[in-house]
Amino acid sequence: MKKLLRFAAALAAVFLLPLPAFAADAWVPPSGQTAAVGQSIISIGDVSDGNWNTRREAIKWGADYAHSEAYVCHDVPMNGPCDLTTSGFSFYGSNLLVPCESAQQEDCIETLTFTTADGKTVSAHHVGNAGGPIFDAIPSLSLQKGGQVSFWQADGVNNSAGTDTYAVVIRSRQDWMPSMQRFFTVSLDAAVIPYRVQTGNYEAPYEKGFKNALGINQVAGYGHDWNCVWTDTGTCGIRADFVGNPKVSVKFRGSADLGGWFRGRLAHTGIDIAPFSKKNYLYTVSGEPVTIGRFAVVATAENTSDRVKALFPIGSGGSGNELFQGNSAKGAFSTDGYTGAPYTIIEDFRSVVHDTAAGTSSLWSFESISENSNNACLSEHGRVLGIVTTDATAYDGVAPTFADGQLTYRVAGLHYMPDGKTLTDGTYDLVMRSDVARCLYKFSKAPISATVSVIDDKGESKTAVTTVNETPDGWLHLGAYGFTFSSPKINVKLSQEGSAASSTPAPAPTSTITCVKGKLTKKVSGTAPKCPAGYKKK
Repeated sequence: MKKLLRFAAALAAVFLLPLPAFAADAWVPPSGQTAAVGQSIISIGDVSDGNWNTRREAIKWGADYAHSEAYVCHDVPMNGPCDLTTSGFSFYGSNLLVPCESAQQEDCIETLTFTTADGKTVSAHHVGNAGGPIFDAIPSLSLQKGGQVSFWQADGVNNSAGTDTYAVVIRSRQDWMPSMQRFFTVSLDAAVIPYRVQTGNYEAPYEKGFKNALGINQVAGYGHDWNCVWTDTGTCGIRADFVGNPKVSVKFRGSADLGGWFRGRLAHTGIDIAPFSKKNYLYTVSGEPVTIGRFAVVATAENTSDRVKALFPIGSGGSGNELFQGNSAKGAFSTDGYTGAPYTIIEDFRSVVHDTAAGTSSLWSFESISENSNNACLSEHGRVLGIVTTDATAYDGVAPTFADGQLTYRVAGLHYMPDGKTLTDGTYDLVMRSDVARCLYKFSKAPISATVSVIDDKGESKTAVTTVNETPDGWLHLGAYGFTFSSPKINVKLSQEGSAASSTPAPAPTSTITCVKGKLTKKVSGTAPKCPAGYKKK
């Protein structure tokens, strides 16, 4: 009887999660509003969840969030803590790229196109913008213009809500670099999101400063509704799903500072990068959306492991209630796999949710990876080296690791879709420059072959369809499809006929970076060099 009661309680915890308001709406992570006292909603988030606005702030980090100072800096430069010469403060701009209005304009969105299953190509047109602040560019500081979420209409390409409207969000994060005396683009993320319009008591997003309980100035965002893709005065964009997996292509002009690796929620991904100006490249990213099995649970002190509780200590997560105090939402991002947090959450709640996804989301998104690889061949800067895409609920979120002659990547998910019967179909794609692979193994220009294997937690090989393809334009495509989820590792071993390196890879080459701290400069060499504490990479 006790087992039966526990089973019923666990089942109720899953089905108490909110369903979409309309059948045509996409699943979104539940908010803390659905949790009673003694409960918390714990979920795994994704880059395209929620809504966005342009932000510019100055931050002085303290021992923790509560002791850190933050100020709104809507006019840069200015007096006080927002003066770029103020010691001890970091300055950043989070800028939403705007649609291009001229042939010479930089940091903007050129086109959005869809190719449907019947081969028809539709060019979407810009029809408006969401609410939120707009900031002019400051070219002398290399600070980009900050805009709003843009609306696009693709005639006849309907989403699950029956509309042909799509939001485009391309967010560029810039940090002030005193050594360069300019803002440097450190990351970029992008999403194309189907939506329908809903009216109600909504307001445009904005940010403002406030004093916390310790009397320290901090900044918070207002006007957001996490059930919306975007908000404006009186209106909101309710997320829908893609229909029929159209190929979506976005062309934009973005900073030449970007390089390294990207990660994404795409399938059959294509990337093209060409020079545009001294400060910009012309990026074209294309691919089909993928359906993600999402994780969410109503967590209580009884069904939550000590390992998960340790992830959310008292005071963590900024504002909001503590774990199990009700009205609280906790969790991790799908790309935080390198920290282990999402893997712990999924594994320790797997039996509670009966290994079943809370919902599905049809996503099209990608973002740059800021973390370095463990190998110099995978850490080259100045150009894009590759992209990792998967439909896993959680994944490493960094470039693949290279050890013992293998590229290794870890993913995790739930075995069943929301119906509790259909197996989740795992996909993984690794697209990397062929010369990066040759760097790893000291290969010649002869064709490369590879083996791709999916290994489960017990070290046993899982059934999967694998593909390997090297294209004439210099890209190596590797994939694994059709495997079921727990927390498998995907191993890729490259080889080349007649090459000794096919069995024993050569040592990774060394590289040298320049690190700065105020007026001090230091060079660091190694296979994966890192700047000493207090220094920043130039």
